[in-house]
Amino acid sequence: MALVDDEGIDGLTMRALARRLGVEAPSLYKHVANKDEILDGLCGAVFASVEFTEPSSETWPDLLRMYTRGYREALLAHPNLTSTVATRPVLTEAGMAMVELALVTIQATGVDLETSRRLLNVIVSNITGLVLNEIGSVELGGPNSERVMAFRESLDPERYPNTHKTVVNTPADHQAEYEMAVDMMIEGFSALLARRGLPTPDPSVMPK
Repeated sequence: MALVDDEGIDGLTMRALARRLGVEAPSLYKHVANKDEILDGLCGAVFASVEFTEPSSETWPDLLRMYTRGYREALLAHPNLTSTVATRPVLTEAGMAMVELALVTIQATGVDLETSRRLLNVIVSNITGLVLNEIGSVELGGPNSERVMAFRESLDPERYPNTHKTVVNTPADHQAEYEMAVDMMIEGFSALLARRGLPTPDPSVMPK
């Protein structure tokens, strides 16, 4: 994990890992079969690192906020692993424990298991996509930041007035975008429950 945090996923090779551990590369194969097994373990370590804060209530909207907040923070703590977590199947018990917990919580609203699975995939895809966008943001620096900003600033403000007022000079508020995405998921889920004649959360207890 430290190697990937420091050097990126491309810096993870068996030779580099052995060097970091102070051993010879062949000795690693006494513990892992191949690099894929290491990547699976890293994804599992990210899932295992998710911390949940106390929800303000036990209603599903507050639980959804708790789960997504913990998942987002775990991904942001290891940005070099986010794309790997997003594209590899879950092959550790730590990951499956999160899946099981989420499925139980979603089914408690009254929807069936298959709908719960689809909703979970939508939730995870949304949060992972937001984090990928956040860690790739030009505001965070990187080799293309200057080129991207130079292009944006070169745009004709008369032809692209709204772009100049927002994209060019206004820093992205990733926290606000995350909160908006969760609000949209809650509202969409509430509409789905209502169409199926299932109980929906009382607006008076919904977070503002």
